[in-house]
Amino acid sequence: MKNYFKDLLNLSAPQMIGSLIAFMGSYIGLILVSRIGVAELGSVGLSVAILFPITTFIDRVIRASTSEFSALSDSKDELFSYFWNVVYIGFVLVLIITPGIIYLENILSLFNIPEILSGITYRYLMVALISLPALVLLSTLMCYLASQSIVSYMKKFGLFSAFVMIFLSIPLTSMEFDGETLGAVGLSLAITVSYYIMSIALSIYLILKHKDMNPGLPKKPNLSISLTLLKLGMPVGLSALIRLFSYTFVALTISSIGTSQMASYQFFVSINQILNIVVLAMATATLVLVGKKRGVIGTVSIISFSAALLVVIIAVAITSTAYIFSPYLFILYGLTDEVSYLCSVIFPIFIIDAIFLALNNTNISILNGLKKTNTVLGLHIFFYGLILIPLVTNFSGIFTEGDLITVWIVLLTVNGSLAVSLALTSWIYGMKNDSDLKLLEEKGLVAS
Repeated sequence: MKNYFKDLLNLSAPQMIGSLIAFMGSYIGLILVSRIGVAELGSVGLSVAILFPITTFIDRVIRASTSEFSALSDSKDELFSYFWNVVYIGFVLVLIITPGIIYLENILSLFNIPEILSGITYRYLMVALISLPALVLLSTLMCYLASQSIVSYMKKFGLFSAFVMIFLSIPLTSMEFDGETLGAVGLSLAITVSYYIMSIALSIYLILKHKDMNPGLPKKPNLSISLTLLKLGMPVGLSALIRLFSYTFVALTISSIGTSQMASYQFFVSINQILNIVVLAMATATLVLVGKKRGVIGTVSIISFSAALLVVIIAVAITSTAYIFSPYLFILYGLTDEVSYLCSVIFPIFIIDAIFLALNNTNISILNGLKKTNTVLGLHIFFYGLILIPLVTNFSGIFTEGDLITVWIVLLTVNGSLAVSLALTSWIYGMKNDSDLKLLEEKGLVAS
Protein backbone atom coordinates (compact mmCIF):
# COMPACT_ATOMS: atom_id res chain seq x y z
CA MET A 1 0.00 0.00 0.00
CA LYS A 2 2.91 2.30 0.74
CA ASN A 3 3.92 2.13 -2.93
CA TYR A 4 0.46 3.23 -4.05
CA PHE A 5 0.49 6.12 -1.58
CA LYS A 6 3.72 7.19 -3.22
CA ASP A 7 2.34 6.70 -6.75
CA LEU A 8 -0.81 8.68 -5.96
CA LEU A 9 1.16 11.53 -4.41
CA ASN A 10 3.75 11.58 -7.20
CA LEU A 11 1.04 11.75 -9.85
CA SER A 12 -1.25 14.19 -8.06
CA ALA A 13 1.12 16.52 -6.17
CA PRO A 14 2.48 18.51 -9.15
CA GLN A 15 -1.01 19.02 -10.59
CA MET A 16 -2.39 19.75 -7.12
CA ILE A 17 0.25 22.34 -6.25
CA GLY A 18 0.21 23.90 -9.69
CA SER A 19 -3.58 24.18 -9.77
CA LEU A 20 -3.70 25.63 -6.25
CA ILE A 21 -1.11 28.23 -7.11
CA ALA A 22 -3.05 29.05 -10.29
CA PHE A 23 -6.31 29.29 -8.32
CA MET A 24 -4.78 31.84 -5.96
CA GLY A 25 -5.00 34.36 -8.77
CA SER A 26 -8.77 33.80 -9.08
CA TYR A 27 -9.11 33.72 -5.29
CA ILE A 28 -7.47 37.13 -4.92
CA GLY A 29 -9.86 38.41 -7.57
CA LEU A 30 -12.79 37.00 -5.59
CA ILE A 31 -11.58 38.75 -2.42
CA LEU A 32 -11.36 42.04 -4.33
CA VAL A 33 -14.91 41.55 -5.63
CA SER A 34 -16.19 40.57 -2.16
CA ARG A 35 -14.87 43.79 -0.65
CA ILE A 36 -16.83 45.85 -3.20
CA GLY A 37 -20.13 44.66 -1.75
CA VAL A 38 -22.40 41.77 -0.77
CA ALA A 39 -24.29 41.93 -4.09
CA GLU A 40 -21.06 41.44 -6.05
CA LEU A 41 -20.04 38.42 -3.95
CA GLY A 42 -23.55 36.97 -4.16
CA SER A 43 -23.60 37.36 -7.96
CA VAL A 44 -20.32 35.46 -8.23
CA GLY A 45 -21.90 32.70 -6.12
CA LEU A 46 -24.99 32.50 -8.32
CA SER A 47 -22.89 32.66 -11.50
CA VAL A 48 -20.62 29.86 -10.30
CA ALA A 49 -23.65 27.76 -9.29
CA ILE A 50 -24.99 28.04 -12.85
CA LEU A 51 -21.70 27.90 -14.78
CA PHE A 52 -19.84 25.29 -12.73
CA PRO A 53 -22.17 22.38 -13.63
CA ILE A 54 -21.69 23.24 -17.32
CA THR A 55 -17.91 23.53 -17.21
CA THR A 56 -17.62 20.46 -14.97
CA PHE A 57 -19.81 18.47 -17.36
CA ILE A 58 -17.45 19.33 -20.23
CA ASP A 59 -14.38 18.71 -18.06
CA ARG A 60 -15.63 15.30 -16.87
CA VAL A 61 -16.40 14.16 -20.40
CA ILE A 62 -12.81 15.11 -21.27
CA ARG A 63 -11.30 13.60 -18.09
CA ALA A 64 -12.97 10.27 -18.78
CA SER A 65 -10.60 9.97 -21.75
CA THR A 66 -7.59 9.93 -19.39
CA SER A 67 -7.74 6.16 -18.91
CA GLU A 68 -7.94 5.69 -22.70
CA PHE A 69 -4.95 7.99 -23.22
CA SER A 70 -3.02 5.89 -20.68
CA ALA A 71 -3.87 2.66 -22.49
CA LEU A 72 -2.72 4.07 -25.85
CA SER A 73 0.74 5.24 -24.72
CA ASP A 74 2.47 2.79 -27.08
CA SER A 75 0.38 3.67 -30.13
CA LYS A 76 1.19 7.31 -30.96
CA ASP A 77 -0.93 7.69 -34.12
CA GLU A 78 -4.02 6.36 -32.39
CA LEU A 79 -3.24 8.41 -29.28
CA PHE A 80 -3.01 11.65 -31.29
CA SER A 81 -6.25 10.83 -33.10
CA TYR A 82 -7.97 10.30 -29.75
CA PHE A 83 -6.60 13.64 -28.49
CA TRP A 84 -8.11 15.65 -31.33
CA ASN A 85 -11.42 13.81 -31.17
CA VAL A 86 -11.67 14.72 -27.48
CA VAL A 87 -11.11 18.38 -28.43
CA TYR A 88 -13.80 18.17 -31.14
CA ILE A 89 -16.28 16.64 -28.70
CA GLY A 90 -15.60 19.48 -26.26
CA PHE A 91 -16.18 22.14 -28.93
CA VAL A 92 -19.46 20.51 -29.99
CA LEU A 93 -20.65 20.48 -26.38
CA VAL A 94 -19.84 24.20 -26.10
CA LEU A 95 -21.93 24.92 -29.21
CA ILE A 96 -24.86 22.96 -27.76
CA ILE A 97 -24.66 24.78 -24.42
CA THR A 98 -24.24 28.31 -25.84
CA PRO A 99 -27.94 29.08 -26.61
CA GLY A 100 -28.92 28.16 -23.05
CA ILE A 101 -26.50 30.71 -21.59
CA ILE A 102 -27.53 33.41 -24.09
CA TYR A 103 -31.20 33.07 -23.10
CA LEU A 104 -30.46 32.59 -19.41
CA GLU A 105 -31.84 36.02 -18.56
CA ASN A 106 -35.33 34.75 -19.40
CA ILE A 107 -34.81 31.71 -17.16
CA LEU A 108 -33.57 33.82 -14.24
CA SER A 109 -36.69 35.97 -14.49
CA LEU A 110 -38.77 32.92 -13.48
CA PHE A 111 -37.20 33.07 -10.01
CA ASN A 112 -37.81 35.83 -7.52
CA ILE A 113 -34.18 36.98 -7.57
CA PRO A 114 -33.31 40.60 -6.73
CA GLU A 115 -32.74 42.56 -9.94
CA ILE A 116 -29.25 43.70 -8.99
CA LEU A 117 -28.20 40.08 -8.38
CA SER A 118 -29.68 38.68 -11.60
CA GLY A 119 -28.31 41.58 -13.68
CA ILE A 120 -24.71 41.16 -12.55
CA THR A 121 -25.00 37.37 -12.86
CA TYR A 122 -26.18 37.52 -16.48
CA ARG A 123 -23.34 39.86 -17.49
CA TYR A 124 -20.81 37.63 -15.70
CA LEU A 125 -22.04 34.54 -17.57
CA MET A 126 -22.08 36.22 -20.98
CA VAL A 127 -18.40 37.06 -20.58
CA ALA A 128 -17.65 33.58 -19.23
CA LEU A 129 -19.26 32.00 -22.31
CA ILE A 130 -16.33 33.27 -24.40
CA SER A 131 -13.90 31.28 -22.21
CA LEU A 132 -15.39 27.82 -22.89
CA PRO A 133 -13.41 26.93 -26.07
CA ALA A 134 -10.15 27.74 -24.26
CA LEU A 135 -11.30 25.69 -21.27
CA VAL A 136 -11.88 22.68 -23.57
CA LEU A 137 -8.35 22.86 -24.98
CA LEU A 138 -6.78 23.48 -21.55
CA SER A 139 -8.61 20.55 -19.89
CA THR A 140 -7.74 18.21 -22.76
CA LEU A 141 -4.06 19.17 -22.67
CA MET A 142 -3.81 18.71 -18.89
CA CYS A 143 -5.53 15.30 -18.95
CA TYR A 144 -3.43 14.24 -21.93
CA LEU A 145 -0.17 15.19 -20.21
CA ALA A 146 -1.24 13.59 -16.90
CA SER A 147 -2.08 10.33 -18.70
CA GLN A 148 1.50 10.20 -20.01
CA SER A 149 2.89 10.98 -16.52
CA ILE A 150 4.08 14.40 -17.68
CA VAL A 151 3.45 16.51 -14.58
CA SER A 152 6.74 18.26 -13.84
CA TYR A 153 5.54 21.44 -15.55
CA MET A 154 2.66 22.00 -13.12
CA LYS A 155 4.42 24.07 -10.44
CA LYS A 156 5.89 26.60 -12.87
CA PHE A 157 2.69 26.58 -14.90
CA GLY A 158 0.69 27.25 -11.73
CA LEU A 159 2.90 30.21 -10.84
CA PHE A 160 2.54 31.57 -14.35
CA SER A 161 -1.26 31.15 -14.21
CA ALA A 162 -1.48 32.87 -10.83
CA PHE A 163 0.63 35.76 -12.06
CA VAL A 164 -1.59 36.18 -15.12
CA MET A 165 -4.79 36.13 -13.03
CA ILE A 166 -3.48 38.61 -10.46
CA PHE A 167 -2.12 40.84 -13.21
CA LEU A 168 -5.53 40.85 -14.91
CA SER A 169 -7.96 40.73 -11.98
CA ILE A 170 -6.62 43.67 -9.96
CA PRO A 171 -7.19 46.29 -12.68
CA LEU A 172 -10.27 44.66 -14.25
CA THR A 173 -12.28 44.21 -11.04
CA SER A 174 -11.68 47.81 -10.00
CA MET A 175 -12.07 49.31 -13.48
CA GLU A 176 -15.06 51.59 -14.04
CA PHE A 177 -17.30 51.35 -17.10
CA ASP A 178 -20.23 53.67 -17.72
CA GLY A 179 -19.90 55.02 -14.18
CA GLU A 180 -19.95 51.59 -12.50
CA THR A 181 -17.16 49.40 -11.12
CA LEU A 182 -16.84 46.20 -13.16
CA GLY A 183 -16.42 44.06 -10.05
CA ALA A 184 -17.72 40.53 -10.71
CA VAL A 185 -17.92 41.13 -14.46
CA GLY A 186 -14.27 42.24 -14.43
CA LEU A 187 -13.35 39.04 -12.60
CA SER A 188 -15.14 36.99 -15.28
CA LEU A 189 -13.24 38.89 -17.99
CA ALA A 190 -9.91 38.26 -16.20
CA ILE A 191 -10.66 34.51 -15.96
CA THR A 192 -11.63 34.36 -19.65
CA VAL A 193 -8.46 36.06 -20.87
CA SER A 194 -6.31 33.93 -18.53
CA TYR A 195 -7.80 30.69 -19.95
CA TYR A 196 -6.73 31.66 -23.45
CA ILE A 197 -3.26 32.68 -22.31
CA MET A 198 -2.82 29.42 -20.33
CA SER A 199 -4.06 27.16 -23.14
CA ILE A 200 -1.67 28.84 -25.59
CA ALA A 201 1.22 28.63 -23.10
CA LEU A 202 0.60 24.92 -22.40
CA SER A 203 0.40 24.17 -26.12
CA ILE A 204 3.76 25.87 -26.67
CA TYR A 205 5.26 23.90 -23.75
CA LEU A 206 4.08 20.61 -25.27
CA ILE A 207 5.49 21.51 -28.70
CA LEU A 208 8.88 22.63 -27.38
CA LYS A 209 9.52 20.21 -24.49
CA HIS A 210 7.79 17.00 -25.57
CA LYS A 211 7.99 16.91 -29.34
CA ASP A 212 7.45 13.15 -29.46
CA MET A 213 4.12 13.59 -27.64
CA ASN A 214 2.95 16.56 -29.72
CA PRO A 215 -0.40 15.65 -31.37
CA GLY A 216 0.49 17.97 -34.26
CA LEU A 217 -2.06 19.65 -36.49
CA PRO A 218 -5.75 18.79 -36.05
CA LYS A 219 -6.62 15.34 -37.35
CA LYS A 220 -9.72 14.41 -39.29
CA PRO A 221 -12.65 13.63 -36.97
CA ASN A 222 -13.18 9.89 -36.51
CA LEU A 223 -16.80 8.93 -35.81
CA SER A 224 -15.87 5.55 -34.34
CA ILE A 225 -13.38 7.08 -31.89
CA SER A 226 -15.79 9.89 -31.00
CA LEU A 227 -18.58 7.42 -30.23
CA THR A 228 -16.20 5.34 -28.09
CA LEU A 229 -15.16 8.43 -26.11
CA LEU A 230 -18.74 9.66 -25.78
CA LYS A 231 -19.87 6.25 -24.55
CA LEU A 232 -17.24 6.48 -21.83
CA GLY A 233 -17.44 10.21 -21.15
CA MET A 234 -21.14 11.08 -21.30
CA PRO A 235 -22.19 9.01 -18.25
CA VAL A 236 -19.32 10.60 -16.31
CA GLY A 237 -20.27 14.11 -17.47
CA LEU A 238 -24.00 13.59 -16.89
CA SER A 239 -23.32 12.23 -13.39
CA ALA A 240 -21.44 15.42 -12.50
CA LEU A 241 -24.08 17.58 -14.23
CA ILE A 242 -26.94 16.01 -12.27
CA ARG A 243 -25.08 16.34 -8.97
CA LEU A 244 -24.03 19.95 -9.50
CA PHE A 245 -27.33 20.94 -11.11
CA SER A 246 -29.03 20.00 -7.85
CA TYR A 247 -26.78 22.58 -6.16
CA THR A 248 -27.88 25.11 -8.78
CA PHE A 249 -31.43 24.71 -7.48
CA VAL A 250 -30.14 25.41 -3.98
CA ALA A 251 -28.34 28.56 -5.16
CA LEU A 252 -31.34 29.85 -7.13
CA THR A 253 -33.62 29.37 -4.14
CA ILE A 254 -31.18 31.01 -1.73
CA SER A 255 -30.77 33.92 -4.17
CA SER A 256 -34.52 34.47 -4.15
CA ILE A 257 -34.41 35.32 -0.43
CA GLY A 258 -31.65 37.91 -0.58
CA THR A 259 -28.05 38.77 -1.25
CA SER A 260 -26.72 38.06 2.26
CA GLN A 261 -27.80 34.43 2.12
CA MET A 262 -26.27 34.04 -1.33
CA ALA A 263 -23.05 35.68 -0.14
CA SER A 264 -22.79 33.14 2.72
CA TYR A 265 -23.27 30.31 0.23
CA GLN A 266 -20.50 31.69 -2.00
CA PHE A 267 -18.15 31.85 0.99
CA PHE A 268 -18.40 28.06 1.32
CA VAL A 269 -18.21 27.57 -2.43
CA SER A 270 -14.86 29.37 -2.48
CA ILE A 271 -13.46 27.07 0.23
CA ASN A 272 -14.86 24.03 -1.55
CA GLN A 273 -13.17 25.17 -4.76
CA ILE A 274 -9.79 24.89 -3.02
CA LEU A 275 -10.67 21.43 -1.73
CA ASN A 276 -12.05 20.43 -5.14
CA ILE A 277 -8.76 21.29 -6.87
CA VAL A 278 -6.88 18.98 -4.50
CA VAL A 279 -9.46 16.19 -4.73
CA LEU A 280 -9.64 16.37 -8.54
CA ALA A 281 -5.86 16.04 -8.79
CA MET A 282 -6.08 12.96 -6.57
CA ALA A 283 -9.05 11.66 -8.59
CA THR A 284 -7.12 12.02 -11.86
CA ALA A 285 -4.17 10.15 -10.33
CA THR A 286 -6.54 7.42 -9.10
CA LEU A 287 -8.13 7.12 -12.54
CA VAL A 288 -4.71 6.83 -14.21
CA LEU A 289 -3.55 4.15 -11.73
CA VAL A 290 -6.75 2.13 -12.01
CA GLY A 291 -6.60 2.39 -15.81
CA LYS A 292 -3.04 1.05 -15.80
CA LYS A 293 -3.36 -1.55 -13.00
CA ARG A 294 -6.88 -2.94 -13.46
CA GLY A 295 -5.33 -5.97 -15.18
CA VAL A 296 -3.36 -6.89 -12.04
CA ILE A 297 -5.17 -8.94 -9.38
CA GLY A 298 -5.73 -7.18 -6.04
CA THR A 299 -4.49 -3.73 -7.04
CA VAL A 300 -7.87 -1.96 -7.41
CA SER A 301 -8.77 -2.58 -3.74
CA ILE A 302 -5.40 -1.31 -2.51
CA ILE A 303 -5.57 1.79 -4.74
CA SER A 304 -9.15 2.43 -3.54
CA PHE A 305 -8.25 2.31 0.15
CA SER A 306 -5.08 4.38 -0.34
CA ALA A 307 -6.89 7.10 -2.29
CA ALA A 308 -9.84 7.22 0.14
CA LEU A 309 -7.55 7.59 3.16
CA LEU A 310 -5.56 10.37 1.50
CA VAL A 311 -8.61 12.43 0.46
CA VAL A 312 -10.16 12.16 3.93
CA ILE A 313 -6.94 13.45 5.51
CA ILE A 314 -6.79 16.28 2.96
CA ALA A 315 -10.47 17.22 3.33
CA VAL A 316 -10.26 17.34 7.14
CA ALA A 317 -7.04 19.38 7.02
CA ILE A 318 -8.36 22.02 4.60
CA THR A 319 -11.85 22.49 6.06
CA SER A 320 -10.70 22.41 9.70
CA THR A 321 -8.01 25.00 8.98
CA ALA A 322 -10.61 27.23 7.33
CA TYR A 323 -12.89 26.82 10.37
CA ILE A 324 -10.14 27.69 12.85
CA PHE A 325 -9.22 30.83 10.92
CA SER A 326 -12.80 31.71 9.90
CA PRO A 327 -12.94 34.98 11.91
CA TYR A 328 -9.96 36.24 9.94
CA LEU A 329 -11.48 34.98 6.68
CA PHE A 330 -14.68 36.93 7.41
CA ILE A 331 -12.60 40.09 7.81
CA LEU A 332 -10.59 39.32 4.67
CA TYR A 333 -13.79 38.89 2.64
CA GLY A 334 -15.26 42.04 4.15
CA LEU A 335 -18.42 40.15 5.17
CA THR A 336 -21.25 41.86 7.02
CA ASP A 337 -22.23 40.68 10.53
CA GLU A 338 -25.29 38.91 9.12
CA VAL A 339 -23.30 36.95 6.53
CA SER A 340 -20.56 36.11 9.06
CA TYR A 341 -23.13 34.75 11.51
CA LEU A 342 -24.76 32.53 8.86
CA CYS A 343 -21.34 31.15 7.89
CA SER A 344 -20.42 30.41 11.52
CA VAL A 345 -23.62 28.43 12.07
CA ILE A 346 -23.27 26.34 8.90
CA PHE A 347 -19.50 25.70 9.10
CA PRO A 348 -19.56 22.39 11.10
CA ILE A 349 -22.10 20.89 8.68
CA PHE A 350 -19.99 22.02 5.73
CA ILE A 351 -16.89 20.22 7.07
CA ILE A 352 -18.64 16.84 7.23
CA ASP A 353 -20.30 17.39 3.85
CA ALA A 354 -16.92 18.24 2.28
CA ILE A 355 -15.47 14.92 3.49
CA PHE A 356 -18.35 13.02 1.86
CA LEU A 357 -17.88 14.93 -1.41
CA ALA A 358 -14.15 14.18 -1.43
CA LEU A 359 -14.81 10.46 -0.91
CA ASN A 360 -17.44 10.50 -3.64
CA ASN A 361 -15.00 11.94 -6.19
CA THR A 362 -12.45 9.24 -5.33
CA ASN A 363 -14.89 6.34 -5.66
CA ILE A 364 -16.29 7.80 -8.88
CA SER A 365 -12.76 7.80 -10.33
CA ILE A 366 -12.30 4.15 -9.32
CA LEU A 367 -15.57 3.12 -10.97
CA ASN A 368 -14.74 5.17 -14.07
CA GLY A 369 -11.35 3.45 -14.24
CA LEU A 370 -13.20 0.12 -14.17
CA LYS A 371 -15.46 1.46 -16.95
CA LYS A 372 -18.58 1.35 -14.75
CA THR A 373 -19.68 4.84 -15.77
CA ASN A 374 -23.33 3.90 -16.25
CA THR A 375 -23.46 2.65 -12.65
CA VAL A 376 -22.17 6.02 -11.43
CA LEU A 377 -24.76 7.81 -13.58
CA GLY A 378 -27.57 5.66 -12.15
CA LEU A 379 -26.56 6.43 -8.56
CA HIS A 380 -26.40 10.17 -9.31
CA ILE A 381 -29.83 10.15 -10.97
CA PHE A 382 -31.29 8.39 -7.93
CA PHE A 383 -29.70 10.42 -5.13
CA TYR A 384 -29.58 13.87 -6.74
CA GLY A 385 -32.24 13.79 -9.45
CA LEU A 386 -34.94 11.86 -7.58
CA ILE A 387 -34.17 12.80 -3.96
CA LEU A 388 -32.16 16.02 -3.53
CA ILE A 389 -33.75 18.26 -6.19
CA PRO A 390 -37.37 17.50 -5.12
CA LEU A 391 -36.47 18.00 -1.44
CA VAL A 392 -34.68 21.29 -2.08
CA THR A 393 -37.37 22.74 -4.35
CA ASN A 394 -39.98 22.03 -1.66
CA PHE A 395 -38.23 24.66 0.49
CA SER A 396 -38.59 27.28 -2.26
CA GLY A 397 -39.91 30.62 -1.06
CA ILE A 398 -39.84 29.80 2.68
CA PHE A 399 -36.11 30.03 3.39
CA THR A 400 -35.12 31.54 6.71
CA GLU A 401 -31.95 31.04 8.72
CA GLY A 402 -33.37 27.82 10.21
CA ASP A 403 -34.41 26.50 6.81
CA LEU A 404 -30.92 27.14 5.48
CA ILE A 405 -29.56 24.86 8.16
CA THR A 406 -32.20 22.27 7.28
CA VAL A 407 -31.18 22.37 3.63
CA TRP A 408 -27.51 21.88 4.55
CA ILE A 409 -28.52 18.86 6.64
CA VAL A 410 -30.45 17.52 3.64
CA LEU A 411 -27.34 17.97 1.48
CA LEU A 412 -25.23 16.23 4.12
CA THR A 413 -27.63 13.28 4.33
CA VAL A 414 -27.83 12.81 0.56
CA ASN A 415 -24.05 13.11 0.06
CA GLY A 416 -23.41 10.74 2.97
CA SER A 417 -25.84 8.16 1.58
CA LEU A 418 -24.23 8.44 -1.85
CA ALA A 419 -20.75 8.08 -0.29
CA VAL A 420 -21.75 4.77 1.32
CA SER A 421 -23.35 3.54 -1.92
CA LEU A 422 -20.34 4.48 -4.07
CA ALA A 423 -17.88 2.91 -1.60
CA LEU A 424 -19.80 -0.38 -1.55
CA THR A 425 -20.23 -0.35 -5.33
CA SER A 426 -16.54 0.30 -6.03
CA TRP A 427 -15.60 -2.47 -3.56
CA ILE A 428 -17.98 -4.95 -5.23
CA TYR A 429 -16.73 -4.14 -8.74
CA GLY A 430 -13.12 -4.24 -7.52
CA MET A 431 -13.71 -7.74 -6.15
CA LYS A 432 -15.45 -8.74 -9.38
CA ASN A 433 -12.49 -7.44 -11.40
CA ASP A 434 -10.15 -9.63 -9.32
CA SER A 435 -12.47 -12.62 -9.72
CA ASP A 436 -12.59 -12.19 -13.50
CA LEU A 437 -8.80 -11.90 -13.67
CA LYS A 438 -8.34 -15.05 -11.59
CA LEU A 439 -10.70 -16.92 -13.91
CA LEU A 440 -8.75 -15.76 -16.96
CA GLU A 441 -5.50 -16.70 -15.21
CA GLU A 442 -6.80 -20.22 -14.56
CA LYS A 443 -7.67 -20.56 -18.23
CA GLY A 444 -4.17 -19.40 -19.15
CA LEU A 445 -5.46 -16.28 -20.92
CA VAL A 446 -3.49 -13.85 -18.73
CA ALA A 447 -0.12 -14.12 -17.03
CA SER A 448 -0.14 -14.72 -13.29
